Amino acid sequence: MTYKDMKVTEIMDDSQYPLAETFRRVIERIDAKTSNIKKVVRDDAVAYSNRDIEFAKIVPQEEYVDLIVEVPYDRIIDLSHKCDVVERFAGFYDADIVSYKIRINTEIQYGLSLFDQTYTYIKRLKLD
Repeated sequence: MTYKDMKVTEIMDDSQYPLAETFRRVIERIDAKTSNIKKVVRDDAVAYSNRDIEFAKIVPQEEYVDLIVEVPYDRIIDLSHKCDVVERFAGFYDADIVSYKIRINTEIQYGLSLFDQTYTYIKRLKLD
């Protein structure tokens, strides 16, 4: 059985998952940011939403923790060019789906910056 076949709650409790500490730290650091973001632990990811718009999710993978956000790529600061645009115009209001792979603890801060930028975009988004 691979981690791809397991539920997120099972991976969270699995001390053998090689990125367990990184996965927990990403979630803890995001959870500490603000109380008005809704968090849902699903079978495949930990998802975050605001105003009923899911804008970010954390997906544990075999070799990295994937932080996936929905934001126009040209609206974020990606100085190290480590973000991958998975799909253009595929998210809410035609936002891009952007992925950032966290492999080691030192990459967490960069992922949190990406999360913050996306959350700021969501807060400013005018909905009809």
